[in-house]
Amino acid sequence: MSATIGEAMDSKEHGGLGRLRRICRIGAVIGIFLMALALLSLAAYLVEIALSITDPGFHVDPMDNRGSLISGITGAVEMGTCFYALLLGYRLVKALRDERSPFLENNVRMMRDISITLTISFVATLVLQALLIAVLSPFTYIIDVPLHFLAVAGISYVMYLIFEYGTVLQTESDDFL
Repeated sequence: MSATIGEAMDSKEHGGLGRLRRICRIGAVIGIFLMALALLSLAAYLVEIALSITDPGFHVDPMDNRGSLISGITGAVEMGTCFYALLLGYRLVKALRDERSPFLENNVRMMRDISITLTISFVATLVLQALLIAVLSPFTYIIDVPLHFLAVAGISYVMYLIFEYGTVLQTESDDFL
């Protein structure tokens, strides 16, 4: 009962801060679920790599064995960086939930780091695929262009800019008072 009263006071005193905290509590649960899925996907890609290396007959249709190996390696890199971005997002959601103001330097830095991580993952996946295709020369391989990473990186970057500006305004307001 007291938590509900405290949330109501937060909501009245700070506008939408109470709503933000409720959303962040839900986001933290979703973040844990997504991180678990990313780890399971990473494990599946590692199994694909191991099978591609140890069993020359193993392949994921329509690719041949070397194509499956490339798919496993690039998928593992994508899922590793995705997990790291989700971990940063989870930390961000927890900080937004617990802090007095969402406009703090640490929060802004985490948003920037999410954007950078996903952009690096996009570029690394493309470069790694090109290198592995050149080295392994698979008979069949489906090229993966992770545009979703680039899209989320762009959204994260815009949010970073908004929160960075909000942090500047918050600092100016605090200094004025």
